[in-house]
Amino acid sequence: MTESKEAQVAQVEDVKRWTAKRKSAVVLDLIKGKTTAIDVARKHDLTVAEVEGWVQRFLAGGEEQLRANPRDLESQWDAEREQLHAKIGGGKSRESLSRTPQLEEPEMRSHPQSGAGHTAALLMR
Repeated sequence: MTESKEAQVAQVEDVKRWTAKRKSAVVLDLIKGKTTAIDVARKHDLTVAEVEGWVQRFLAGGEEQLRANPRDLESQWDAEREQLHAKIGGGKSRESLSRTPQLEEPEMRSHPQSGAGHTAALLMR
């Protein structure tokens, strides 16, 4: 027995979990002009920014896969991080960005509850 078209639409509107397949179907509809980000957001109780983020990630992933030599995910993140640092005026080298500054050890004072001072010192790091 086949379901009516209305029942299928109702199932789509009651999405509990947005899988990659569902997101990509929505993005393709957006690209084809079948719907708008505002309509999708209203229909599924999402934010427009969330829907637009799906489109941006979809397009970025597609662009990466069309490269002659696609980069792995870590290389993509490194490239994005370098672009973002350049935007905020980061003239720092990659090595200096990856190093964490060394902080001085906090002064330890004896405390009636021996573990409390140690926990506080760890939290201050």
